[in-house]
Amino acid sequence: MPSSRLQVTIALWQPLHLRVWRRVVDGAAAVGPALRHAWHVHAQRVRARRAWRDLSGLSAHTLRDIGAPDWAVLDAADRCDAARRRAEALSHWRV
Repeated sequence: MPSSRLQVTIALWQPLHLRVWRRVVDGAAAVGPALRHAWHVHAQRVRARRAWRDLSGLSAHTLRDIGAPDWAVLDAADRCDAARRRAEALSHWRV
């Protein structure tokens, strides 16, 4: 009696789309920590910019009262002086 063998071939290679997908996944796993670090640094810079923007709206007297560093107080005083000089320059041209 003839025996019927089921021939099963084992593929030793993967289709192209699976190989590409595997490389993408491996690359993303390798880049993950660097991306997390870059995002963390970006978030810190955004928080610092927001804090500075909020701080820059205060007057020099208020900053001195809350105990801000001298450079922040001086910067606020410079901004106030610059605004005053602009107003004086514009008032010169008013009729």
